Amino acid sequence: KISLDKIRYLLKKIANHSNLIYKKLNEVQYSSEEINLVLDNNTKIILKNNNYKNDLNKFLNFNKQVLVKNSISIDNYKYIDVSIPQQIITREKNI
Repeated sequence: KISLDKIRYLLKKIANHSNLIYKKLNEVQYSSEEINLVLDNNTKIILKNNNYKNDLNKFLNFNKQVLVKNSISIDNYKYIDVSIPQQIITREKNI
């Protein structure tokens, strides 16, 4: 069952904190366990469904403190998994 309130929250929060990520957002995949934000370059941002607010904050902080600060393109990543407590797991694309 899709929660439109959760998706609305995610979209508003992303739009308010990272216009670049919002513009790249192509699809929201929703399941009982995870919410995957798929960007137009096929990068996935993986959030835990039952902890989506905290996971989104963790991703937005990672984006600001690591990617933007170091001029790293999010397009370099296959996925960014913020669904595991106190961890961020990334996988770079093989270019």
